[in-house]
Amino acid sequence: MRKTAPSADMPSVPVPPAPAPMPGSGVPRELLMRHPRTGEDRIAPVGYAWSVLLAGPFVLARRGDWSMALACLLLPLLGQALLAPQANRRHLRRLVARGYRAVSTVPGRVSHVEWALGMQIPRYSGRREDISRFE
Repeated sequence: MRKTAPSADMPSVPVPPAPAPMPGSGVPRELLMRHPRTGEDRIAPVGYAWSVLLAGPFVLARRGDWSMALACLLLPLLGQALLAPQANRRHLRRLVARGYRAVSTVPGRVSHVEWALGMQIPRYSGRREDISRFE
């Protein structure tokens, strides 16, 4: 631990080391999303959808994105290659539209994902939100 320089009015106080950087220098690969009403958690992958490129319509059908799954079935390899870059962003937008909120498990993770995707993601406040106005 480093020590700060002592001053006349403050004794020497140990300064904790800087926190370790997040693993990997790029954008986090996944984001935890939680529904404020039900408490259900979903993992939203971020970045290029390799699973869509490799397994195409099966991954999209599991996520409930039937229109993209149909496009992958109609254009097998070309459809998967064209849709893979946008599949995870589209999945994240669908979760947000259904009411899910981002849970910050690591400081700065949600902000980093927002910056990388160029979109604002609502955050989970940690308590049950008043949803009477939505009903």
